[in-house]
Amino acid sequence: YIPTFSAIEDYHNVWNPRNSVFGQVSFDGRDYYFNPSKGWFASERLTWIGLLPKGVFSEDFGESEFILRSTSTAEGYLQLINKPLSDKFSLQLILAGISQFTFQRAFFGSAISSTNKLALDGMVFGRGWELTDSDIGHGDLLWNNSIELRYPVFANALSVDLFFDASMIKDTSSGDLDISNASNWFFSFGPGLRVLMQQLPIRLYVANNFMVDDGFSWRNAKGNTIDNFWSGWHFVLSFSSPNR
Repeated sequence: YIPTFSAIEDYHNVWNPRNSVFGQVSFDGRDYYFNPSKGWFASERLTWIGLLPKGVFSEDFGESEFILRSTSTAEGYLQLINKPLSDKFSLQLILAGISQFTFQRAFFGSAISSTNKLALDGMVFGRGWELTDSDIGHGDLLWNNSIELRYPVFANALSVDLFFDASMIKDTSSGDLDISNASNWFFSFGPGLRVLMQQLPIRLYVANNFMVDDGFSWRNAKGNTIDNFWSGWHFVLSFSSPNR
């Protein structure tokens, strides 16, 4: 049996290094980073994977993958309504837009293994999809876009959200960088609860999925076509880790 993740096979019963180094620049105009109500955020992060090639110390000791990964992030927040109802409660509606584009490329004749592939994990990227155990769930280009309508029920405690995600995952090993192909896009939406406490950064959603590949079709979490809208709803556990 061959393990799904190549690192399990490559590092089985063998001591070998895995190294990476990154640099990041960010600009933060949010009023509060963990639960912003207005403002914007932008960042660029470059990561180099692979620092110690095989052959430096011995033929078998070292790394065989050398990858440059770029992650660009943009966020925007707009307070639509802010009406106090009492001394402790107020009616707020916040519109949030978040976009993250990640692209990676291998160098020095190396190839990107399954361990270092980008993934549409269904919890942070492409909420509601469960594609990490399939070929279409991994790639070298990942573009995740989210729009959220947020209603903080209790300040710094709990928020009711509506989300819509449009995510693309693509294998670029063939050199194809076309992002307009509808078959590479995965859409999901639904309502849920978001915990606003930093000690418990979780989200609980009910999500539904669809695609527009060769026409509109409802899909289940695995990407299979289903008959109707109602049968597609399913529970999703996500996380609220903010970008910094």
